[in-house]
Amino acid sequence: MFSSLLSLSRRSPGFRPGLLALIWLLTATALRAGELAADFVHPPAIARPWVYWFWNNGNVTKAGITADLEAMQRAGIGGVIIMDVVERFAPPPGTADFMNAEWQELFQFAVAEAQRLGLEINLTNGPGWCGSSGPWITPAMSMQRLVSTGTAVTGPSHWHQVLPRVTPPAQAPHDDFNSVVPYADYYEDVAVLAYPTASGKVVAASAVTNLTSHLAADGTLDWDVPAGSWMIQRIGHVSTGSSTRPPVKGGNGLECDKLSAAAMDLHFEAMLGKLIAQAGPLAGQAWSATHIDSWEVGAQDWTATLPAEFRRRRGYDPLPYLPLIVSPEGTSDHNRYPIEAPELARRFRWDYHQTLAELLAENYVGRLATRAHEHGLRLSIEGYNLPFGDEASYTEQADEPMTEFWATGGNENETKCREMASVAHVMGHAIVGAEAFTSGDNEQWKYHPATVKALGDYEFCQGVNRFVVHRYAHQPYLDRWPGATMGPWGLHYERTQTWWEMSTGWHTYLTRCQYLLRQGRFMADLLYLRPQVPDLGYYDPSPGVPAGYKYDDISAGALQQRVRVQDGRLTLPDGLQYRVLVLPANDHLMTPELVRHLETLVRAGAILYGPPPTASPSLRDYPQGDAEVVRLAHALWGDCDGRNVTEHAYGQGKVYWGVPLE
Repeated sequence: MFSSLLSLSRRSPGFRPGLLALIWLLTATALRAGELAADFVHPPAIARPWVYWFWNNGNVTKAGITADLEAMQRAGIGGVIIMDVVERFAPPPGTADFMNAEWQELFQFAVAEAQRLGLEINLTNGPGWCGSSGPWITPAMSMQRLVSTGTAVTGPSHWHQVLPRVTPPAQAPHDDFNSVVPYADYYEDVAVLAYPTASGKVVAASAVTNLTSHLAADGTLDWDVPAGSWMIQRIGHVSTGSSTRPPVKGGNGLECDKLSAAAMDLHFEAMLGKLIAQAGPLAGQAWSATHIDSWEVGAQDWTATLPAEFRRRRGYDPLPYLPLIVSPEGTSDHNRYPIEAPELARRFRWDYHQTLAELLAENYVGRLATRAHEHGLRLSIEGYNLPFGDEASYTEQADEPMTEFWATGGNENETKCREMASVAHVMGHAIVGAEAFTSGDNEQWKYHPATVKALGDYEFCQGVNRFVVHRYAHQPYLDRWPGATMGPWGLHYERTQTWWEMSTGWHTYLTRCQYLLRQGRFMADLLYLRPQVPDLGYYDPSPGVPAGYKYDDISAGALQQRVRVQDGRLTLPDGLQYRVLVLPANDHLMTPELVRHLETLVRAGAILYGPPPTASPSLRDYPQGDAEVVRLAHALWGDCDGRNVTEHAYGQGKVYWGVPLE
């Protein structure tokens, strides 16, 4: 056929450019099809499944490392995520305590062995199975929370006394998973605020008096109290006490401040920086990535730079509003909101939580990604179950978003997977990882590949294209079966399993699936805009996705930064396209910046579905921001009210509201 077309092009010069282009396209398609067929028969190593490789109780040996990695390479495993933990029922304690000289030598040996065998190593960025902690994290660089005391005074009078302050515990809380870490009664003042109190009346922020400059170093406040009843709040911050989970010998310490780039830099240099310097050129090769696992370190609501960051991002001073965030210890919840009317108080809290979400994404995971990239390392993140911060914005900082699913199944498996797959699609990442087949103490060596295959196939259909099997416990011995465990957690997925040497076919099957699922681009008709809620977790699409259609969801930030219109389709930089942008059904609050971007998209030809925004969620530029939102919404929706009129043309696009999404 190709020779006939080429002959025709020679006889008909006027048609030659189009025919030559067709010949090129058909040839390229045939070559690509041949390449896919060849790679299906012999799938590339880069598409192989991975495992979590747990180093337990400091019991790690070079002989065990070599035997483990050779067994993985032999069976068709492509890489590992190393986690250093201490678990009950694991092997007897060894001497390779986290980050001691022996541990560092063993890690470099593992990297060299991985290079020899063509494997990849991803090392978690701290000890334990989550977070970023270590003995180098001082209380001032740890996760922070606001605390407050309240003192009622009456004027006119002169107050010259020591204000009481919150006294934090001497050490971090402890349970079976958290280590005991002292943090030296750490406390820092934030502000001293005074505001009038009367029979439940709301106080305007302008009536709040900042007395911070009246506070002496010993805590004595000197103030002439005006007439009336006043509440004096001494607001400070302390460490949350969140620490290494589970305890790791040699690695126990506080969790770094998740809102501070300086804290992440300190943490990076104390651990990864040292190991990178030792690894030399193998950092970025066999050692290819670092990792943050599922969030299990609690919440924080303060960092030392927050006032300045808030003023820069939101345009006003947050200090007079802090009683909306923290109430004096011992007071009931209804006394927590004395500042401003409820509507304005709600707007401030939105601004505050939005600032926390931005700092979390930029200064924690974003900063770690930057530092990792400086040395050729990627960053993988399990970005769900956050107690604060938007999960999509958080995970957008990763090179490889990861989900998890348990061998026992459950609806949560699907929701986490769809969320992480959406982030990967929106950010243009080829790999969607998954902590795969995690289980509890009921597994007991009873599971095997045939047990979990159907669940794995289902997760492939949800968007996963790299299994990281949980778990492979390091086997320090060469003569003991069924070998070491990682406590009660995960599949027993080690070289000591009776079926390990028969697992090559299973791993080849997974590799073929993962290779094919990374080809081309995801096809979906619907792009759901996540509500502008700063602490939004998993977003359940509303209205529901019609049968037979696929979707992604997207954060407001990613929509504004990455989505444009091409040929009437919502288009991402890598060419992925959607037909309809679906707005949140039950949240009608949007910032003016977001609505302006919606106007740009529709004017360029986008199709928008959903109700119009009615106001801004922010106190910034209030009430002018609300007026701008209403003005833009009126232009976009026109007389479309969702009842009598259900569509409105604007520019080259259209807005629909009040008709079924189907």
